[in-house]
Amino acid sequence: MASPIAHSLAGINILALCFPDRLKYLPMLLLSMFVATLPDFDLIVSGITHRTIMHSITFSVAISMSLFIWLKIKASPLYLVIPSLFFFGIVSHIIIDWFSLDLSEPAGLVIGWPWNMEYQISDHTIFLNLHRNDFFEPTIITHNAKALLQESIIMLPVTLLILFCRRSYFHTGFRCS
Repeated sequence: MASPIAHSLAGINILALCFPDRLKYLPMLLLSMFVATLPDFDLIVSGITHRTIMHSITFSVAISMSLFIWLKIKASPLYLVIPSLFFFGIVSHIIIDWFSLDLSEPAGLVIGWPWNMEYQISDHTIFLNLHRNDFFEPTIITHNAKALLQESIIMLPVTLLILFCRRSYFHTGFRCS
């Protein structure tokens, strides 16, 4: 599965695409990065198997709808922004992991939890996997460095292009589309 770097960059991309006026607020930027990595918190939550509940569409909808209702009741001006960040951030995580090499058994994600408990993964790998065991062995360090470099080569230009287009639009009215 991909690293927090790929997921965090996806979170920035979502914020830039959906709510570019919020990019200048550090808390929103940090929140978008956090939310895009949120599904991997199942690695530290006891009782939840990795790549199941928190890597499902149901989880993204449930969290987003709960936040929408709570923020609407609180009359927060962010009642659409925050739930949207959560929904798209979690979905981006699922998509990135869907296209990641997974050598674990069973391979993939339980995207349809709780209705479909089958592990699913794309036949087309874009991102290398990260090794989390034996982290300091030279071969593992080399492999993980390659995976992080590959993620950066794929995700960073996309992020920079989106940010450039958004910046150009807000400063000059130029549209990149």
